[in-house]
Amino acid sequence: DDEFGTSVSIDQDTLAVGAIGENSNQMTITNGTYAISDESNSNSGAVYLYKRLNSTWVQEAYIKAANNDASDSFGYSIALNGDTLAVGATGEDSSQDTIGTSASDNNSSLDSGAVYVYKRSGTNWELEAYIKASNSGDNDSFGSSVALDNDTLIVGAVEEDSNLTVINNDNTSSNNNFNSNSGAVYVYKRSGTSWTQEAYIKASNNNQGDYFGHSVSIDGDTLAVGAIREDSNQTTITNATTASSDDNNSNSGAVYIYKRSGTSWSQQAYIKADNNGANDYFGSSITLNGDTLAVGATGEDSNQTAITNGTSPDNNNDHSASGAVYIFQRNAGTWTQQAYIKASNNGAEDQFGTSIVLDRNRLVVGAIGEGSSQTTITNGTSASSNNSNSNAGAVYVYKRIGNKWSQEAYIKASNSDKDDSFG
Repeated sequence: DDEFGTSVSIDQDTLAVGAIGENSNQMTITNGTYAISDESNSNSGAVYLYKRLNSTWVQEAYIKAANNDASDSFGYSIALNGDTLAVGATGEDSSQDTIGTSASDNNSSLDSGAVYVYKRSGTNWELEAYIKASNSGDNDSFGSSVALDNDTLIVGAVEEDSNLTVINNDNTSSNNNFNSNSGAVYVYKRSGTSWTQEAYIKASNNNQGDYFGHSVSIDGDTLAVGAIREDSNQTTITNATTASSDDNNSNSGAVYIYKRSGTSWSQQAYIKADNNGANDYFGSSITLNGDTLAVGATGEDSNQTAITNGTSPDNNNDHSASGAVYIFQRNAGTWTQQAYIKASNNGAEDQFGTSIVLDRNRLVVGAIGEGSSQTTITNGTSASSNNSNSNAGAVYVYKRIGNKWSQEAYIKASNSDKDDSFG
């Protein structure tokens, strides 16, 4: 029950792995291959760092929060960039609302959440910053999502409650709680070794229960934010600072694009699926690379088994929660849809799009509910259609040539088994 692999992040030859169910009471960092076997702080969580030397992987560090406590879920989200690691702990409980170099051990703000930033020098990792939301509140789940790009850190708090509909381009935030679980995103900037808040972002159509900040991705001065429970029935992209206030498609989901100019952020686009449907959870996962954005929608229901290069995806709902991934491209500041991707062995409840990562012209997609019993890799465009190992999970790899996407591989774990949730 350690849930090793809850979150993963890789940068070149370093890999970070979160395990939110890990139970030790250690409050320090172990630089090396050792990890404590104590079990006295249930679900406190841990993060493990691995380093590749040639073709061999070795553990480099075992990290526990400096204010380690039971049920903190340290490692719920992680982001690795160069020698910097950010770790979210959504169950952390302190009432602190500032950024420091040490961690508070008070527990007076239940599940407010925290983010820890670590820096590597040589082969040793140490805590650089302990970050709490400037409007930290009970049950905000600060650290639900994190993203790093050089000296910029993005943190999502899906259960933050304010009803603000603007961006604060400073270190302030709202303390009202009028829109429960609307969600917020915080932007932090590092100068030297010091982190400060650069912006506090709320959706321009902020509404109760939208979970804005469920997913975040940053590349340079562009930020993408997913709100999986946003409810509008819009089926187009708004390349502007506005967003629909309609609420007729509950939990359909939306993605918001923000652009930074200097130190100020503004909304560039509001993106909805063009086959928008209730409970599609568009924005379940997002990944941004240059001018390309990929968006997962784990609840999307069509039975299509092909890739649509362009718009006009399938509007049928015959395969409940089979999942889909949408690709968007930016040209001169305007976003348009480039592709709609369904698994070649599409099945109900596969949740294709659970996790996604994009690097230039290659896309990788996880589907934790996929059920085939295959234990090998298929290099090509096909995938197994047997469903004898429910929820074993699978990963799909896609390649773009020009502006056309095609499947490159279908990957199953070599010890694939029922309920493994591979991907």
